Amino acid sequence: MKEASILSQPATFAQAAKLRRMAVAKEKELMKYQESHKNEQKVSCELYSKVFFFVKMLTYLVLVCWFWRVPVATISEQLVQPFGKVLSWKGGGILNDNVMESYPG
Repeated sequence: MKEASILSQPATFAQAAKLRRMAVAKEKELMKYQESHKNEQKVSCELYSKVFFFVKMLTYLVLVCWFWRVPVATISEQLVQPFGKVLSWKGGGILNDNVMESYPG
């Protein structure tokens, strides 16, 4: 475009027009390349995001299965008097007058 602007004389008009057309074509080619590169990055980022999400969910599932029967809290039986056996269901029952709470199951 700089070369085309220098050739602004009537005698060099055809050469300037040719240079302008070439510059416009190169700009279009550059825009297409940048757009395709941007799309490739977007697809790659989405793929990594989906893989990361799957690994995260798999890790959570493994941890829940691993610690399924491990009590996560102990509550005094006196605090949950009418519901003690229901709350400790599959959680280890009542131990030392404390209700053992675990993951629901």
